[in-house]
Amino acid sequence: MTPVKTHTPQRILCIFHPFRIYAGKTHVQTSKPKTGLQKIFSFPAHLSTYRINPRSFVYMADCAVAFQQTEMPHARMDLLASSTDAEQLPHQHKSAFHKIWQTNDVHVGLVKDSKLKKDIQAENYDLILLLYPDPVGIGWTQMERAAQKLNIPIAVLNGRKRFFPLDAQTHRALKFRRLLEYIWGAEILFTLFFLLSLPFVLIGDVFSRFFRLFRSPWKTPKPISTTKTISPAATTQVQNWWTKSPMVYGQTHGQPMYETNSGTEQTLTLGDEAFFKQVDYSFYRWNQPLHIGPDKFAKIYPYETYRNKRVLEIGCGMGTMAMNWAQRGACI
Repeated sequence: MTPVKTHTPQRILCIFHPFRIYAGKTHVQTSKPKTGLQKIFSFPAHLSTYRINPRSFVYMADCAVAFQQTEMPHARMDLLASSTDAEQLPHQHKSAFHKIWQTNDVHVGLVKDSKLKKDIQAENYDLILLLYPDPVGIGWTQMERAAQKLNIPIAVLNGRKRFFPLDAQTHRALKFRRLLEYIWGAEILFTLFFLLSLPFVLIGDVFSRFFRLFRSPWKTPKPISTTKTISPAATTQVQNWWTKSPMVYGQTHGQPMYETNSGTEQTLTLGDEAFFKQVDYSFYRWNQPLHIGPDKFAKIYPYETYRNKRVLEIGCGMGTMAMNWAQRGACI
């Protein structure tokens, strides 16, 4: 595997591929299952997607642009993505990439399209930057092998904003972590530990209850109060802070400043119609992987199940989720 060069790269190719797990069943992650059999086969993929929480293409493009501006401001940065993803790219990010390579499927193009690989080699890139939407790059193994054959240094920027070179040692560690994700290794180890320790816990509980029967009343320990009293002044201080600094989903907490598609900044007025429209837009864009078409967060919230039923939301924030539940028939 080609090591990352020590000097600052001048030409970078960013490659993005959406999160996919369990090959052959990727369609169940982008469309809602219709039949009972589809629900059974799609359940592991849906559950893994929810558990791993991969980032969207727009989010990863944000990270790549921010990384280039802070770490490599003089480097030219290009992008390889699917045509579908490239259409979602905001205007200000399109201008940040010098060239955008588009293909129907990045996985197929990078692995099997020899013309695309020759064209990439002809550009003389100093670095290939893989944009993992998840922490460990699930589904990227074949693309990594294809990228290695280009004889260009490779690095990774993952969905948790971590940057690291993809050397041989790191690649082995990633393959092991991917295996654990596929087979739910951490969950299996925890379950085994729980089952092995459960008999000892039960035996300890039985003996504890047995000896408690022979304990004298005057030796019974007095209950210790764990309730902490919060002063009215502290409560008022917290209320005032959240009133002055609400969750606005902007560039800075509490300040309704947003970046427009043209790349300029605009400041909105808290509470007016334009402000709430911007809040919804930002909140929905950040959580794009959880949507199914126009149904926001439909991958994790079964709205139809709770139609005409009472739903209690704890911690409503700006009320965006409460609005979605109400629009889909819930008594929120």
